[in-house]
Amino acid sequence: MEKPTLSHTNIRLLFLKGARLAERCWISMALYMFFIWLAGTFILMPLTSTVLHQLAKNGDTIVGNYSMHEWVLTPQGLGYVLLGGAVLLMGLILNMAGLFWILQSHMNQPKSIQHTLLNVLAASPILFRLSLAMFILCLPVVLLLALGPGAAFLFFLSEHDINYYLTHRPAEWFWAIGFSGAWLIGVLLIVFRIAIRCIYVVPAWLEGYRPIHKALRQSWMKTADTGRPLVQVLIVGLLLWGASSLLIEGGLLQLAKWGLSRLESIEAVLRWATVYILLSWLLNAVLNFIFVGWGAGVWAVCYNLHDDEDSHAEAPALLSLLSRAAVRRILRLRFVLLITFALIGAGSMFWSWRVMRIDNDIPRPAIIAHRAGATHAPENTEAAVTWVLKNKHSDIIEVDVTITRDEKLVLAHDKDLMKQGDDPRVIGETLYDDLKDVDVGTYFGEEFEGETLQTLDQFLHRVKDEREVILEFKHGLGTPLIEQTIAAVREHKLQESVILMSLELEEIRLIQELAPEIRVGYFASVEAGDLATLDVDIMGLKDSLIEPSLIEELHSREVLIYVWTIDEPSRMLELALLGVDGLITNDPLKAGGLFDKAERLTPTARMLINFKPFWKLFAELGWWDDAPDLAEELEEE
Repeated sequence: MEKPTLSHTNIRLLFLKGARLAERCWISMALYMFFIWLAGTFILMPLTSTVLHQLAKNGDTIVGNYSMHEWVLTPQGLGYVLLGGAVLLMGLILNMAGLFWILQSHMNQPKSIQHTLLNVLAASPILFRLSLAMFILCLPVVLLLALGPGAAFLFFLSEHDINYYLTHRPAEWFWAIGFSGAWLIGVLLIVFRIAIRCIYVVPAWLEGYRPIHKALRQSWMKTADTGRPLVQVLIVGLLLWGASSLLIEGGLLQLAKWGLSRLESIEAVLRWATVYILLSWLLNAVLNFIFVGWGAGVWAVCYNLHDDEDSHAEAPALLSLLSRAAVRRILRLRFVLLITFALIGAGSMFWSWRVMRIDNDIPRPAIIAHRAGATHAPENTEAAVTWVLKNKHSDIIEVDVTITRDEKLVLAHDKDLMKQGDDPRVIGETLYDDLKDVDVGTYFGEEFEGETLQTLDQFLHRVKDEREVILEFKHGLGTPLIEQTIAAVREHKLQESVILMSLELEEIRLIQELAPEIRVGYFASVEAGDLATLDVDIMGLKDSLIEPSLIEELHSREVLIYVWTIDEPSRMLELALLGVDGLITNDPLKAGGLFDKAERLTPTARMLINFKPFWKLFAELGWWDDAPDLAEELEEE
């Protein structure tokens, strides 16, 4: 008789059998995943982080930004990528291996959680080998995915500075987007199909199919002619997961708003809002676990399908799966629920008590006008500087400095003037006299017609004794840009009010060598290594790099933290509450006005800033009556 396969199996039966199997061993799965999380958080990740930080020491404490692409081809860089990728996959594979063993044992003879943990611990070396092998196999896929956008960039977007294409959106931009999108969709469809065929690699590896090509062959054989049913299971599961998550979040939010609208005291509001946050986190964690457990159950059932005599039997009714034992286990959950809600209640009371007693003043970070306030005037121009000096909200002016072919220092961000002046000539390859009359203002607005490139000397003379200044170096490697800028700063006697910053560590070290009396800062966008150990006065962090632990470490070393580029009011407030020292923004007027409004809030109302989902409701309830325009501005974004 022909062996049953997934293609012959009732999909509904697979769903229900997977759910029944997960229900039988959910406690073991939950405990196992918790222990793996503990081990990963407090053992594996700290050890890996230490090793990766050592590998990233390439003549400095970190590797970052433009030097990354060269560094990854060195032995240290390759080791960093392979170890980091293998450890990331190791977390997933450890969970998959443990869950598979738990589910397999409950199909036959149930084993204790201790037995599973010991098995995983003993198998860790071979699981790491599997993780490393899988990551190496994934690298060609990543390169293939990057090939399309890379080719689109070379063919369509390499003639001018990328910022020209980002702002003006010429026809080449849309050709590049279309080609990249079609390429990514096509490659991802192929990768998805291959991934489905490799879904049983971990179980096959655990059953002794090694090295990796044998495990892949075993998985390929077991998934023969089963692509469509497996995809159906995955899609339906993801849709149910997403719908359930939206339903829970929406229901909780409406319930929280209903409760908040009926409360009068600030203490009660804080407790209710805290209950919402804790309950939302808990229910999402439970929902995620339910669907992960169910998915793992379906996965194990499908793997054992060839040995299951009932694999193509008639699907039972849902109620028939709820045995008396299952009902008893579900009823026992009432004790867990009682304890959980007691902890939520205690947690909300403690949190509200703590919030009521801490200093709820909203810190006001330095407002830094990015490119001299690029929202209100053409970036880096005299008109922009005039606007910033007239406006009192910005504390620091940030501009970009580059150098012409005849070594004249000018303010410009891009390598050419296509974005600002429709001029394709590269600044570093063109004489200043050929560029000084290019109109760089009309693109922004007719009222700025006639604005031209501003020289560094003109700028320093204009801002002297007015504001602190950040000079960021652009496109200056291999030129005397650094030396001449330092000379200009000294000539204008602005050593104490100027900060020199760059995305290039090489330039940072040269500045520290030539001008130790001038403050220096590093802009971090993409990095490998421990940023907290970098010897600088200012750390300019991209918003995505912000973490409370990094802020704490940098502040412990008396390093100031400036974050770029922040234009959303809500994010400005969040970063201020985290304790950053400066916000680099295109709109200093909006930023300064926002903090002026926040300062008018009463101490009670300032506590409510911590509960972003309810900002609009708080305004409707009158909690922010002393600054009614604050909530409106936050909601406008």
